[in-house]
Amino acid sequence: SGIMAEGAGQDAKHAVFTRFAERHRKLLNAYVRRSPALLEGSLAPVLAHAKLIDFDNKRLYFRSKVRAHDEASHGGQRPYGTLRLAVRREHVFEDSFHQLRSKAPEEMRHKLNVTFQ
Repeated sequence: SGIMAEGAGQDAKHAVFTRFAERHRKLLNAYVRRSPALLEGSLAPVLAHAKLIDFDNKRLYFRSKVRAHDEASHGGQRPYGTLRLAVRREHVFEDSFHQLRSKAPEEMRHKLNVTFQ
C-alpha cells in the first residue's frame, strides 16, 4: 500500500510539473535559450516533454550533445574527409541506403557530398 501511495504521489508531482511547464512554456524556453546547460541540470525533466521545448532549443541541445561526444571520442576534433554518394534523383532513398549501409560509423561522421546522376 505504501508503494502505491508513493507512486500516486509521483504521478501527482509529475502532473503538477507538466501543467506548470505547459503554462510557462515561453518563459522556460527563454531561460533555455539563454543558458542551454539548464537542460542538463535543473530543467532536465523538461526533456521528457519534448513538445514543450522550442525547435531552436532542441537543435542547440542536440548539437551540444554531438559536440560533447566528439570531444570525448576525438579530442574535440571532427574527423576529416568526405563521404561521397552518387544517387539517382528518382531513387534517392534506395541509392543512399545501399551506399551508406556498408560504411563504418567513423565514415558517417565525415562531410557528406551528394552527386545526382
